[in-house]
Amino acid sequence: MAKKREYISWFLDEIPILKDKGIIQDDTASALTEHYRSNLAALPTPRNIFSLVIGILGVVITVAGAILFLNYNWDMFPKSVRIALASIPLLLGAITAYLTISKDKTQVWREGSAIMTSAGAMTLIAVLSQIYHTGGELAEFMFLVSLLSLPLIYIFNSIGLATLYCFFTFFVLGRHGVPWWNSLLIALILPYIFYHLRKNSSWCVWCRYLVIAVAIS
Repeated sequence: MAKKREYISWFLDEIPILKDKGIIQDDTASALTEHYRSNLAALPTPRNIFSLVIGILGVVITVAGAILFLNYNWDMFPKSVRIALASIPLLLGAITAYLTISKDKTQVWREGSAIMTSAGAMTLIAVLSQIYHTGGELAEFMFLVSLLSLPLIYIFNSIGLATLYCFFTFFVLGRHGVPWWNSLLIALILPYIFYHLRKNSSWCVWCRYLVIAVAIS
């Protein structure tokens, strides 16, 4: 895709030269310029993959550091304080998500908003489960977290959260084989994956690996 964009840009630069040399007429030059500019505008906008990866890693490291800090000092807090602290990541994620949507932020912001909000919901659910001793298995917890993460994937077009989602499906596998909810999670993420495969977007290659992952799951 990058090569195609480069070729079209080069040809657009050559059109005025060809017109000045009399090789093509003015109307032909105008028609070619309009045609190739429309093709160039239709191509997916290139993304800075390095900045995106660094942004995602920064969000994950920040959330992990906060969780480790709270875990170390957890027993000294009363119940109300623990619930309030557990709600902070979700609140920050909601604020970031609002700013991202209202200000139409870049893809790095979208990835960070989706992952932070999902991590906040996961943290709050885990803390409430631990405080009130609701019990349950890891597969049930991951199923609930995956369902809560699914809308964020579509809202923010988050390939990072989609990757984590596909990774979560392996934890939904129980001790008694493949439960029905694993198939449900895979069915719900397939439209997102096939959309990028069909549109040949910048995430097309990575979505091919996600197809392999969900097929194995």
